[in-house]
Amino acid sequence: YKTLVYARKRDYASHRFWAQLHTYISYAVPMQRIWMYVNFGIGLVLPLLPPKVLAMFDYPLTDADIGSAELSAFANTVFMTWLSTLLIVYRDWRMPKSKQT
Repeated sequence: YKTLVYARKRDYASHRFWAQLHTYISYAVPMQRIWMYVNFGIGLVLPLLPPKVLAMFDYPLTDADIGSAELSAFANTVFMTWLSTLLIVYRDWRMPKSKQT
């Protein structure tokens, strides 16, 4: 809403701020999907490791433990999404204004 309001007022600095904010927020869903695919890949490969290695990682064996591990994996995707988005914002913040289009 504010993006449109500032564009109509020809306040392009505020318009740009709100447009960038909406863009960064919209990165969250695709970014989380990428991290979910990474976690799914790890989850597919992890059971193929030798039992000694699985014991070292405290690999879950019961249904309750597996459910807890899945919940932790989803929480990990949210954290990694947050971290990735912050890195993108930091990269854009450090970029000189003359290079931004």
